[in-house]
Amino acid sequence: MKRFAILHPSAELYGSDRVLLDHVKHLDRGRYEPLVVLPRRGPLSVALTRHEVPWQIADVVSVTRAERARPGLLAMRSLRALRRLDRLGAKAGVEFVHTSTSACLGGPLWSRLAGLPHLWHLQEIPTRWGQRLLAPLLAASSGPLVCNSAAVADWVGNCGARVAARTRIVYPGRERPSSVSEVSWGALDVPKGASLALLLGRLTPRKGHRLALAALKRTRGDLHLVIAGGEAPGHPGYARELRAQIARSPCWRRVHLLPRGSHDPWSLLAASDLVLVPSVEPESFGLVALEAMLSGRPVLASAEGGLGELVIPEETGLLLPPEPEAWASAWERLAKAPDLRASWGAAGLARGARFSTAAASEGLARLYEGLCAD
Repeated sequence: MKRFAILHPSAELYGSDRVLLDHVKHLDRGRYEPLVVLPRRGPLSVALTRHEVPWQIADVVSVTRAERARPGLLAMRSLRALRRLDRLGAKAGVEFVHTSTSACLGGPLWSRLAGLPHLWHLQEIPTRWGQRLLAPLLAASSGPLVCNSAAVADWVGNCGARVAARTRIVYPGRERPSSVSEVSWGALDVPKGASLALLLGRLTPRKGHRLALAALKRTRGDLHLVIAGGEAPGHPGYARELRAQIARSPCWRRVHLLPRGSHDPWSLLAASDLVLVPSVEPESFGLVALEAMLSGRPVLASAEGGLGELVIPEETGLLLPPEPEAWASAWERLAKAPDLRASWGAAGLARGARFSTAAASEGLARLYEGLCAD
């Protein structure tokens, strides 16, 4: 049995957190024994305990905004973190390291200094600042660079031919629960018979809430928007600003902002007519779009990043530019066409079934075999 560490920068249960949880749930525990290293306790650590996956708390070195401006702070913190990781790894008998996102720098640094085989799972398309920081680290790291879409592989390839040669694509997957509880229209405060669009995800500017509100303002008819998600660290005040914008909007009665945890996401997807993914920055893949498709719902998504590898225009949904008029027109079109929604939803369900959590976990496990062979 091979013991290894997975370093992850979050203890929540959003996109990359769920990918990690699905991976360790499907991993052959007779061949591999993971130790998940998290920066703090949270919903993810609770879920790991429930599935009997060992975890520890340690600094995994995800860069703060203060450290961007003062690199010396990052260097001092990294040194302390690497010493702690080295002690933790020696005690656990770690034989290789899996870094689960590009936001986590502790894994590549620790594996390099300790001489441990390393796999870096890149699940984001960083900002330009992030790309400048990561490019030399990607070049200096060893082992495979696993991308969750061709869009991510493209930006990794820009870091040079030697880096591009180490890239591998392993698409994530999702599994819809066998039973999903129903959500009543009244519980969502939506008039019965209205057309309901869902925007599901963390409350951050990049998720495009303002674009969705601007589009809704341009629509006619009984179209309603449900926004569901929790506040994200690093964006203080955004949720408050969003509530204020909704209150000022002439269509405020048609917007329903749900607090995190008030409803099961799969139940919200089942209650909706269509799903919006209006991200204003490129998504690396788009798990919400995949979950919508697995729920048999058509998707209106931004025409950037990995969403174009998942959503097929005029078959499972539409890929749209960041223009409110385009979103309003597409939204109205689907709201008025139940047969079209059903057709696209059925096609999305068939396509979504190709992206399974078991296949994603097995793809990573095959790369582990190469690390161990080396």
